[in-house]
Amino acid sequence: MVTNPSGFMQRYDQDTSWSGNFGPGATLLYNQGNGDLTITFATAIFGVGAQVQSNNFGSFTSTILVNGGVLGSFAATGSSSAAGDNSAIFHGVLSDTANITSITFQNLPNADFAIGNLALNRAQSGAVPEPSTWLSMIAGFGMLGGATRRRQKTSLRFAF
Repeated sequence: MVTNPSGFMQRYDQDTSWSGNFGPGATLLYNQGNGDLTITFATAIFGVGAQVQSNNFGSFTSTILVNGGVLGSFAATGSSSAAGDNSAIFHGVLSDTANITSITFQNLPNADFAIGNLALNRAQSGAVPEPSTWLSMIAGFGMLGGATRRRQKTSLRFAF
């Protein structure tokens, strides 16, 4: 569910109804200058992020609040233009447990902005094996190597 204080949002498309620095044809959610955009998830997820652009050209700061700020807040700076070159900043967060239930996008110096290319991470990815797993694997390779080396050589003798 997506909400903002006024309840008014609008879909725009880069190049046809929005002249910004999202990629050509990108589908956008515009807050119509009505403040924060909060996305709430029915099931907790590992990560979420989106491209963000101010509706005013020039520098801006995007802040995201994770679970209303309980899990933290993170700021990133960007610059809005009409380039249409996919240079809008990507701003997101990734956790090592599925504990993200909402994310709020804020924009300064003005609350007039759009988000696009929303990305969700519902599953843990890039897991690093535990040290005990590495030790077991190395020990297994060592035992295979030792068994191969100890194998008796057989030689054939021919008698004429």
